[in-house]
Amino acid sequence: MANSEHLDMLKQGIDIWNEWRKQNRDIRADLSRADLRGADLTGADLSRVKLSEANLSCANLSSAALTGAFLGRADLSGATLSGAILIVVNLREANLTGAILSEAILRGANFKGANLSRASFTRADLRRADLCEVDLTRATLNEADLRGAVLDGAILVGTTLENANLAGCSIHGISAWNVRL
Repeated sequence: MANSEHLDMLKQGIDIWNEWRKQNRDIRADLSRADLRGADLTGADLSRVKLSEANLSCANLSSAALTGAFLGRADLSGATLSGAILIVVNLREANLTGAILSEAILRGANFKGANLSRASFTRADLRRADLCEVDLTRATLNEADLRGAVLDGAILVGTTLENANLAGCSIHGISAWNVRL
């Protein structure tokens, strides 16, 4: 359950939240299970924040800093994360259906078992990302950098990977139909 003080701080606005985060780097903020549907979190510093099972559907997280955040089982369906920084973030079993992650930095992100169907990763940096057992049905990864990513057991049906860099990817046991390369 979300820490009510942390949630109240976030609801006061991004400038106040970011200043509080800057002054309290040692505190691991807990927003797990918070209802943040449709919230405007543009530019928010959510690094190392616990957001497990949070509802962030249709939220705007453009240019947000989420490095080291825990978003396991979070609902990010329809969310916008364009230009967000999600280095070594945990998104295990998260729902990112229809999410926009264009130009996001997702190096080393753990997506194991996540639903990424219809998500857009155009020009995203997914180097060394764990994409094991993810559903990438009709997802767009045009010009994405997937060097060293692990796609073992992933579903790629109608997935678009035009001009993507797949060098060094592990693709053992993938299901791939109508993939555009």
